Amino acid sequence: MANRYWVGGTATWDGTALLKWSTTSGGIGGSAVPTTSDTVFFDANSGAGTVTLGTTGACSTINFTGFTGTFAWGTNTITVAGSNTTIYTQTTSCTFTGTPVLNCTYSGSTNTRTLSCGSVTEANSPSFNISAGSDTLSIAASAGIKNLNFTGFSGILTNNTRTIYGNLTLVSGMTLNAGASTTTFGATSGTQTITSATKTIDFPITINGVGGTVQLVDALTLGSSRTLTLTNGTFNSNAKSVTVGAFSGNNANTKTFTITNSTFTVLSGTSTSGFLLNGSGTTYNVTGSNVVFTTSTAAQYWGGGGSTFPQITMSGTGQLIIGASGSTFTITTLSNTVQPCTVSIISTNTQLNVTNFNLSGTAGNLVTFNSSVAGTARTISKTSGTVNALYLNVQDNTASGGAKWYANSSNDLGNNTGWNIFNNSFLAVF
Repeated sequence: MANRYWVGGTATWDGTALLKWSTTSGGIGGSAVPTTSDTVFFDANSGAGTVTLGTTGACSTINFTGFTGTFAWGTNTITVAGSNTTIYTQTTSCTFTGTPVLNCTYSGSTNTRTLSCGSVTEANSPSFNISAGSDTLSIAASAGIKNLNFTGFSGILTNNTRTIYGNLTLVSGMTLNAGASTTTFGATSGTQTITSATKTIDFPITINGVGGTVQLVDALTLGSSRTLTLTNGTFNSNAKSVTVGAFSGNNANTKTFTITNSTFTVLSGTSTSGFLLNGSGTTYNVTGSNVVFTTSTAAQYWGGGGSTFPQITMSGTGQLIIGASGSTFTITTLSNTVQPCTVSIISTNTQLNVTNFNLSGTAGNLVTFNSSVAGTARTISKTSGTVNALYLNVQDNTASGGAKWYANSSNDLGNNTGWNIFNNSFLAVF
């Protein structure tokens, strides 16, 4: 292994040695063109000109620290074959043009390869294909990366804070370390994709690209304590299922939430977290989908902004508190799949509109339907038809809207209006 320092100024990295490469920083040129055994440096002594990658480059590792010139990639790539070290280093002082792509080809299993990309901008971020190896790949904290593709990799990816401006492609044979550091998708145009390949992503994900779209290629599953956050841009489920610890879009930024024919499952949360999506600044494209809450240990909150949601389902034995910004909000179908459980309308709203009210318990396992604050009645409205619910505890609720409301084999816990509540096994037929 030898060092290769660029000393050629404005010139082309190709198969001709000439005076472009030296074995020392700022030294005399004439050394051989780098191979996969060599460590390549572009540094402060490499000049401020433009280096053009005229053919496929090769190195063991590559380091751009101190380089203030422009590296013109065009459509060519660099093969990086090194292992057990920092194989790529980039600082913000240099400029990239073209399409920067590095193919990381080490096929062994020893120790750790590190990518140290720095806090580079979207325009200056490189793509990496981790095409082999069963070792550990570490991406230094706060790195900026374009596409990150692990096809062919069977090792471990460590958890660090990073921003991806392109696509993330995971593979089923790799391992993802869990952690609290967030991966942010930050592209400001076009569509980024996430391919999960059945992996549980046990770290937080944030979508924060003004003007960009993040779209799923397959089902997305986060760890039970991890939050998917929509800060700016568009999230598109692409008709794939989504499972998260919690979802947060509780901001007034310009954002679009698109889930079509998807099941969106929330695994955990508290009375102030669960599924939160602020109506201000949000465009909703929500059709044929179901938001499912599974917690059995703590209350969760559904706050869907000003949109009409197709279906909200409580499938845990805890409490679901539903509400939205503004005085009224609409859910096409409100249902549950387990008993007992509690579904509460938040006391700061005045009316929940539904098309289908499908909350029902079983004998000895009643479902409680109430207001989130005892003594503060809230309204549920259905424009027509008949509701025949079974085994409910009804409290602090006003039934309205033109429909006939019946709760059979149920309990009237007080402060209710518009309900016909029968504490027996009689089933009303109308």
